[in-house]
Amino acid sequence: MEKKRSRLSTCCLSLLIFGFAYAQDNLNEKADSLFRLGNYSKALEYYQQLPSNTPTLYSKAMVYQAMGNYHRAIGVLEEVVQQDSSHALSKFELGKLYLRVSDLQNAQLQFKELITQDPTNPNYHYQLGRIRRGLNDSLYIGSFRQAIQLDQKFVKAIEEIAKYHLQQKDLDQAIQYCEQGLAVYDGNSILLGYKGQAHFLAGQDSLAVAVYEKLKDMGFGNETVYSKLAYSHYNLRNYEEAISNGLRLLDLKPENSEYHYLMGLNYYESNEFDKSAEHFETAVELKKVSSANEYLRLVDIYQQQKDYRNAIKYYKLLVNEVPDYIIGYYQIAFLGDQYYKDSELKIYHYKSFLKKAADKPDQYLEKYKEHARQRVLELRAGIHFDTDDG
Repeated sequence: MEKKRSRLSTCCLSLLIFGFAYAQDNLNEKADSLFRLGNYSKALEYYQQLPSNTPTLYSKAMVYQAMGNYHRAIGVLEEVVQQDSSHALSKFELGKLYLRVSDLQNAQLQFKELITQDPTNPNYHYQLGRIRRGLNDSLYIGSFRQAIQLDQKFVKAIEEIAKYHLQQKDLDQAIQYCEQGLAVYDGNSILLGYKGQAHFLAGQDSLAVAVYEKLKDMGFGNETVYSKLAYSHYNLRNYEEAISNGLRLLDLKPENSEYHYLMGLNYYESNEFDKSAEHFETAVELKKVSSANEYLRLVDIYQQQKDYRNAIKYYKLLVNEVPDYIIGYYQIAFLGDQYYKDSELKIYHYKSFLKKAADKPDQYLEKYKEHARQRVLELRAGIHFDTDDG
């Protein structure tokens, strides 16, 4: 009888243990399912009914992380690591969370410990590189290189090294790393952007155009892409394409003086002088600093059109911006000689030029000085004769 009771008790206990374990498994499955579906608060309710072992605590931390409660997630993961310092997954997530909240010293500690446990994991080196960069530690680039040595297809680490070489103006190396990453995934917009910029800085405009056109076709038509295309096409003398991209730029930034200046250059080279002048004048109006380049272009356009009034206007603005541009004073006098009817006004401008050029020993100016002196004499003589006739 006693034996029967003992067997019955053992059987009941086993059933209870099995039932408890089954209930726990059921709770865990429900919690995991809710977590995967994004129902984080409900999932947390189920996890909190489970024993506080390492797997449960880790799951709770992941819920807090998904909810954006990073500090609470850190607290739970710290508890896990204290219980089991060998739990690499918890240390990995804890290190990333420290990095996310800018606790770089603790983040560095976690990843150094992880690298000690497993130096062959490329992601550990990559994360340490991110942390070291945040700490302004020059060793950061070495961590990224180590990640690539362990995994030559680690695109995130490749992006970092390509960016580093681009910043250092080591353009060939930047392009080489971009190509290494693009061989893994040719649609990587970050690496395409770095590659396009490297070609652009290297003056390889045709190659830059090919990259930026691809980015545009992929749907990444932003200000940077249109800008690089516009400048590269201008350098290649593809003025129609440059204008097309320039117009897209002005749709995005209608009050950008630099883009109006670029449009002015393209229309000038296309012999559309009215449109060119319009954009140069807009650039002058918008620009807050020296507008010498715009003024020079405008006087050139108006001189070609024999619009002396506007040519003189912009020469005056030019010498006001750049007083040492002595030849500008001569041009004011020379054009005024053709535009003004008043001889006294013509003489005034020639004498202004001579005064500005008086202490300039530049031999280049001598022929202009001689012409100015000769015209002053001729104009004075003309005034004299007109007075005598009167």
